[in-house]
Amino acid sequence: MSIKQLASVFALIASAVQADALDEMLAQDAMAGRFSQEIVASDGTLLESSAGAFRLMKPDYLWWQIETPDRQLLVISGDTLTQIDWDLEVRSTHDMADMDKTPLYYLLTSRSDIEAAFDVDVVGAAVLLAPRESTSLYQRILIEKDTAAGWRLRITDRGDQSLEIRLLPEKSIALSPADFVAPDTPF
Repeated sequence: MSIKQLASVFALIASAVQADALDEMLAQDAMAGRFSQEIVASDGTLLESSAGAFRLMKPDYLWWQIETPDRQLLVISGDTLTQIDWDLEVRSTHDMADMDKTPLYYLLTSRSDIEAAFDVDVVGAAVLLAPRESTSLYQRILIEKDTAAGWRLRITDRGDQSLEIRLLPEKSIALSPADFVAPDTPF
C-alpha cells in the first residue's frame, strides 16, 4: 500500500471517529450535571459568566438553573418554557412554538433536524455547525467532547460575540418528567 493510500485510510478512519462527537452527544437521551457559561465579545473580552446545574431529557425536557452570579431557572417541559428569576421576583411562561429555535433546542433534537438546519463539518475532534439560512441568529456552533471536561459548545452570533457553554455531566443519572416541573413561587 502506498503512503498516499495509507494516508487516505487514516483520514477516513479519523473522520469516522471524529464524526461521532455529534452522534455521541445526540445519542444521550438524558444528561444532568454542572455547567458554566461565558459570553465573550468579538475582541475576546469576557462580558459575563455564570454557572449552575442542568438536566435534559429528550425530546421535550430541559432544566437550566443558574446559581451564580444570579439565581435564575429555565424549564422546558413539552411546548412550555418557564423562566424564574428569584432575585427580581419574576416568573414568566412562554409557548415554545412562538419562539425561535435556540442552541439549547438543538441539544434536544435529532441529527436529521440538525442536518436540515445546518451544514455539518468535522474539524479535528470537533463538529462545526453552520446555519443554512442567512437569517439565523448565529453564524456557527462548535461542539467538542473533552473526556476530562465533558462537552464544550461555542455559539457565535452574527456580531461575532460568543456564548461558550461547558457541560460536565454526571456519570450516570436516571431522570423522569417529574424532574422537570418548575417550582411554585410566591410571586
